[in-house]
Amino acid sequence: GGMGCVYRARARAGGPDVALKTMKPEFNDDPDLRERFYREYQALAKLLHPGVPPVFEFDTAAGECYFTMAFVDGTPLSECR
Repeated sequence: GGMGCVYRARARAGGPDVALKTMKPEFNDDPDLRERFYREYQALAKLLHPGVPPVFEFDTAAGECYFTMAFVDGTPLSECR
């Protein structure tokens, strides 16, 4: 995305893989962008649709914001036409 990167990560305590979205490092020090990133998390967390993976948590680590959501294995959107 425009302000973040998404990674495949292992959930805490050896759980299933999750999608971990972090803010791009160059945006982390901007309070307005941190708020926008948090609002994105809140909006996604409210969506209940079979086509939208559930969102699990929002947190910070080492001063960087992130949120996790269910990992969906498949073709990257960049390869879809």
